[in-house]
Amino acid sequence: MKTLLTGLAMLALLGAFLGSALAQRPASGPEDERMVRMMKMMEQMQDQMKQMHGQMTQMKQMHEQMTGMMQQHRAEMQKVCPGAAPDPTKKGG
Repeated sequence: MKTLLTGLAMLALLGAFLGSALAQRPASGPEDERMVRMMKMMEQMQDQMKQMHGQMTQMKQMHEQMTGMMQQHRAEMQKVCPGAAPDPTKKGG
């Protein structure tokens, strides 16, 4: 998660740096066109990283929800049939 945020920050800084460099001089040659394409690619990459971060957050929330549901189910099973469904998260014996 920290790596993803670091990557986003680096992309933002690089994008700001390149954007200011492009703003200082008019686009006139093939090198400038390449720079503009690179900037667009950087923006797309940044958007994709944001989407990935959102998906990871959503997956984490779903995992926590499923874990809670499983614990609730396990507790209900213990009430019906004690000793039949031990908690696999507890260690020891």
